[in-house]
Amino acid sequence: VDALGQSLAFDVPMARRLPSVANVRDVPFSPWTSPVGWHVLGCWLSQRPSDAATLPPRCFCEVPGRGIIAVSDVTSPAVELFPFPCPAPPQSRPPRLLGPAVPVTSLLHNNYSASLVAAS
Repeated sequence: VDALGQSLAFDVPMARRLPSVANVRDVPFSPWTSPVGWHVLGCWLSQRPSDAATLPPRCFCEVPGRGIIAVSDVTSPAVELFPFPCPAPPQSRPPRLLGPAVPVTSLLHNNYSASLVAAS
């Protein structure tokens, strides 16, 4: 994703950019870490002003095998846990993990334990 929120796709072995992300639309990526795509549309909850040119800084980290994706909050230093995939807003408010003193800039999940690391 570039600074304007446009999805970009690359063929790494061929070292070239693909003309459209439609070429990889249904390719499974795991863990999912992109802030855009149909998999995470419901995670945005109308937090982007319609006149904004760029996406607010948020981190996404799928927790494989658990059916959730951890997402840093836009308005406060917290991490929210959404169902994954999340193409529409969930019926109930997602659980929030409070604790960070400043906005989260990086999320990492360890497949060998139940740990989710949030860094600022």
